[in-house]
Amino acid sequence: MKHVQSDLRIRISQLSEGIHNYQLISHPTELDLAENFQESISIDASLEKTKRQLYLRASVSTKAKFQCDRCAVEFDFPIQSLYNICYTFDEKNSESFPDDELRTIHIGTPYLELVDDVRECIMLAVPMKLICKEECRGLCPHCGVNMNEKDCVCAEENTDSRWVHEPHGASAPFDVLRTLISNNKN
Repeated sequence: MKHVQSDLRIRISQLSEGIHNYQLISHPTELDLAENFQESISIDASLEKTKRQLYLRASVSTKAKFQCDRCAVEFDFPIQSLYNICYTFDEKNSESFPDDELRTIHIGTPYLELVDDVRECIMLAVPMKLICKEECRGLCPHCGVNMNEKDCVCAEENTDSRWVHEPHGASAPFDVLRTLISNNKN
């Protein structure tokens, strides 16, 4: 049986042993997320209850608007992320779980509050470098045109000033290398 609810907490008092499925929906303001997040957040959760612990598997999905770090265009970024947490009543029985997937709770705890875990899951799913598409060409460093929309007409200067021969017999740092390269070509 699947439980559908709009708040991000699961009632565990008087919950029978076994697997329970939940579909939770939340608004980004309930999670204190930035204004980039305007879409509803959907959480599909499976909670397995035993005598000593509760094991939660959750799938979180939403969408956010970001500005591309290469071309500065606003784009929608879908977020799909999973997380697992074991809630235990006794730390002795928890050696098999990593510390970041383990929470100790009191036996009389009425609810599992998921707000902090869902917020963390979403924030960790956002990449540090936000790119609208993998093949994004970005902005021209000279004129600023978005090279995804049109080709740049700037004359790219491929000359590195370190290769330029110095006047009055002074040698540039790469004069010797330039001489070796041109001798090998001949």
